[in-house]
Amino acid sequence: MRTWQLTVVAFSAAGVLLSGCGGGSDGRFVAGDGAEVTCMEHQPDAPGTAYTGGEDGDTAAILAVFRYYVANGSKPYCDGEPPTETDRMWAQLVVDLGGSESSVAPILQGG
Repeated sequence: MRTWQLTVVAFSAAGVLLSGCGGGSDGRFVAGDGAEVTCMEHQPDAPGTAYTGGEDGDTAAILAVFRYYVANGSKPYCDGEPPTETDRMWAQLVVDLGGSESSVAPILQGG
């Protein structure tokens, strides 16, 4: 093979391999394993397009966030730390989408 052909093959292979290393989870909500929640875990990522995509959003995913925060929004975080800015983003999303601010007030108020 010629040098330019090897270069094309190498870049093509790299592109295929790197395509699986994309932008991560696109801000998926992490709610645990479905067991009863005694304390909340911090959210690792800001809300992604499944939650902020308007008509293109994922209704089931949004409802799961609502259920979680209505049931658990007043519980402390498992590590004893205050909510992070990312946690506040999720709580504000609940309010922005029509949820009750009272269910997430401790998160929005920072403690």
